[in-house]
Amino acid sequence: LSSEEYLEVYFIYNEIIGCDNILVEGDTIQIVYTDNGGPEIIEEIILDEDMEDWDELDLSINLDLSGPGQHEFEFTYYINGHFMALANLPPSLLITNSVIFDHDDKLGFEDVNFSADSFYVSIGDNAKADITSAADNTGSKGFRMTGKDVDIDLINWPTNEEDNFTLNPEYNSEICFCVDATNWDEANLVFDMKQFHSEYWNEYFGEDQAEFSSSMRIMVDGVQIGDQYHPTSYEDDPYLTHVVNLNDYAGTSFNVCFQSKNFLNISEDPAIGSTGDNTYIDNIRFIDPTVGIDELSNVEFSVYPNPTDGMLTITLGNIPFDYRIKIVDALGRLFFTLDSDDNATNSFEIDMKDLSRGVYIIQVQSKDDMITRKVILQ
Repeated sequence: LSSEEYLEVYFIYNEIIGCDNILVEGDTIQIVYTDNGGPEIIEEIILDEDMEDWDELDLSINLDLSGPGQHEFEFTYYINGHFMALANLPPSLLITNSVIFDHDDKLGFEDVNFSADSFYVSIGDNAKADITSAADNTGSKGFRMTGKDVDIDLINWPTNEEDNFTLNPEYNSEICFCVDATNWDEANLVFDMKQFHSEYWNEYFGEDQAEFSSSMRIMVDGVQIGDQYHPTSYEDDPYLTHVVNLNDYAGTSFNVCFQSKNFLNISEDPAIGSTGDNTYIDNIRFIDPTVGIDELSNVEFSVYPNPTDGMLTITLGNIPFDYRIKIVDALGRLFFTLDSDDNATNSFEIDMKDLSRGVYIIQVQSKDDMITRKVILQ
């Protein structure tokens, strides 16, 4: 945003429900506003003819939004110098000029002042999004997206992933960022995320609904990038680090949004001990690989079958550097380790039959990076 942004204000004159005075040629209409409590700025219209009932006036106000951060505008309204207390004009307007992310920036949500200036949030009528200690992965805070005021009988339940963000838009929320990658040859988005959904949906439908009850997708300049993200089951999934290749946008400035759709928050969850439908985000960074190399972002990495009843095949593309593979459970306990020096084929089988059923995390680590996959052992 720049110093030359414009707010269009429209007046509709109603002499019947308004004041008794008739507005005539030469009368003055004034809007007085402040930016973050600063000095008053006056904009005015001098009528060049008498006003008739339902006539419309338009006024374009120049706003200086070049300073990064939140701009809160407070408005008052006058006719011929007389304050109009009952005029139907918004009492305040909040606009955020987001901090532009560079490769040195990492958003962990602990610094509230920086956080509030670094993103903007869009929230549906039945959505909730906030910074909270409940969502932290590292540090003390993270960003939570969940639902609120749910009416289960009015939910238009999706039957496929494509419907997740078209149906029930009132439950959608998103957090968005501006990224300046104009001097980058490559670009990656790296973030930590944790998702889970209410156990109630398993009771309500008689089967798990992880792919519909809690969803997240990444939008770049309004276009979905990659697949949707979902929790593994209603059990508590761990925080995982994700890497998204944004090389198509290197050399440009672009907008990135984490868009989430959730129905139940923890306070409204009917299932005892369940924690609702949530998406937690933490430690967001946009990386130029020449600064912080994410070697694994383009590696082919497949795990099958998933779910598995015991035998698991892991296949990696040709990786020109050393790596280590680990298998941990949802509590972070280590069950398997393999170094690249011990694996010449980049494809191998692992017998998990002796492990307890549940969710496990396959981690592939290089010197500077890590990618993960979730697998369910049935």
